Amino acid sequence: MENLAGQLAREKGFVPVPLPPNTSFASDMRRIFENGGYDMLLLVGADIMDGYYSPEPAENMLMAADLAARAGIATNFLGFSFNNMPEPELKHLYDTLHPGVTLNVRDEVSLKRFNTFTSATKRLVADTAFLLKPATVGQRARSWIVQQKSLERMVIGFNVHPMLIKDAGPDEIQRIINKSIHAIEVASKKHDVSWVLIPHDYRDIVGDDVCLKPIYEQLKVHTNIDVMHFGGTHRAATLKALAGHMDGVVTGRMHLAIASLGMGIPTLCITYQDKFEGLYRHFGLPKEFLLAPRRLMADQAALDDDLDDFITSLPQLKAQITQRLPEVHRLAELNFAFATAG
Repeated sequence: MENLAGQLAREKGFVPVPLPPNTSFASDMRRIFENGGYDMLLLVGADIMDGYYSPEPAENMLMAADLAARAGIATNFLGFSFNNMPEPELKHLYDTLHPGVTLNVRDEVSLKRFNTFTSATKRLVADTAFLLKPATVGQRARSWIVQQKSLERMVIGFNVHPMLIKDAGPDEIQRIINKSIHAIEVASKKHDVSWVLIPHDYRDIVGDDVCLKPIYEQLKVHTNIDVMHFGGTHRAATLKALAGHMDGVVTGRMHLAIASLGMGIPTLCITYQDKFEGLYRHFGLPKEFLLAPRRLMADQAALDDDLDDFITSLPQLKAQITQRLPEVHRLAELNFAFATAG
């Protein structure tokens, strides 16, 4: 049975090619590239190219890229991030990669780490997600937001999830929930604000609603705070459109932060990997709005204080983002520069 990625590819007029098994990956990929008549290979590096989750997917992508370039196919990694503890076994693959492979690194911090790790040629870009065109938000959600703003309230998007703590157990997840509820209650007493809880990852065990649904239920039953849960399963373009209706967004998901910043909306990020700093660097934003999970869990007032400061700073942050956004878009477009050159 074809997976969702294959179905989406067919919907857009493409013919998906299933990846071969690991036992014959190199030989099968060589045959695919030599016999397929391909002009171009785009690889979505995202956040796996340092081996954080597992070295195997990065190894396979690098092998595929090398084989494609050797077959004369224009080969390009779309912008990826790179953490400060990459898997050592990946170094040889990067160092010996065919020079025809274009490696795009999506922020200055990742680029510095990558330069330290490998001699492979690379260039600075911004994430391709900045180029995503927003869709539309459903009438119910739009009407609720318009109503809140007609009451001269700011509307803040909010997102937390279990993966903020690696291998989080029930007690740690409950602490994330409790701290989030407390911070929202404190901020709601100090500021005229309403809240939209925005799931971005829909998996069962580590998805965002593991935290967001209990937060919503507690706030609706036990407080007078105006809150909406953006339920259902939504594509990235819809979530980007929703972010554009917010005055600010609090998130622990990188691509919800990118969606928000791409719409000119300030973000407060809870940084479950060390990759948000590079995103902030694109916009010249202060690191004080990057909250480390260890501080979140250790300091009872950490999220309370950061959220208060964030809401107070929204006008200045928005002006800073608006100023930098055209340059970020230019860097994002560089991901595809090789396809339009000459």
